[in-house]
Amino acid sequence: MTDNYSHNTDTTSSTAGDPHERTREPIPVDEVHRLLANERRRDALTYLVRRPAEAVPVEDVVDFVAEREEPKPGPGTARERIATDIHHVHVPKLADAEVVRFDPVAGTVRYVASERVEQFLSIDEGNGEQ
Repeated sequence: MTDNYSHNTDTTSSTAGDPHERTREPIPVDEVHRLLANERRRDALTYLVRRPAEAVPVEDVVDFVAEREEPKPGPGTARERIATDIHHVHVPKLADAEVVRFDPVAGTVRYVASERVEQFLSIDEGNGEQ
């Protein structure tokens, strides 16, 4: 079976089977700030950090982000804009930064542990940015 995930991994060790193993160089602080500067990316990461070992459908991430933005159901076009943003902007940026592994064929995304990202996300959530 072929791994359809992008080759963005969190570890530098070829023997690292656990996506939570933190063996790579930390993501530079400026890169973490760039990634977390966007609210939708923060929300997507918040969802994914809570499911660290799971490859989840991107649509589940979209649902979570949409719920945080609009707790009450609204017009379908707002959700469609969120879905487009998540699929075409935010997940690819997170994959390029090696924070997630994205399988476009299966339509799934999986968080790759990053202590620095989690540290800054927890600071954000501690400041009421939930």
